[in-house]
Amino acid sequence: MENFVSQPKSWNPMPYRLLVLILALVLVLLLLLGFWVTSRLFLQRYGAAEERQAQIMRLTAWTFAGFGVGLVVVGVGGPVLGALAFAYTARNLTEVSWPVTLLWGATANGIVALIIGGALTALVLNQ
Repeated sequence: MENFVSQPKSWNPMPYRLLVLILALVLVLLLLLGFWVTSRLFLQRYGAAEERQAQIMRLTAWTFAGFGVGLVVVGVGGPVLGALAFAYTARNLTEVSWPVTLLWGATANGIVALIIGGALTALVLNQ
């Protein structure tokens, strides 16, 4: 007697893993680009003219680090810790008041988080 139960074909998850890796890298690059643009806008408005590119990169790096630590530690705390990292770093780079730097940091992190969250939501809902 023959076995009429069909055997499942072997499933290769490698293409999906590669796709997830590429999408994750694109989202991280979008995150960095968003922080870089807001850092550049902030320093154009309030920063000194000399060594601006180094200051932009420093502000972007600390904001990205704060955002990442906030996501890992608290889950949804990325915009909060990212805003604080932006504010502390911006206060070290410029002579702008604490509320202004905190507002810029919160706005920058909020906008970037909404863009990344919207992109992830669109990816998930299009499945």
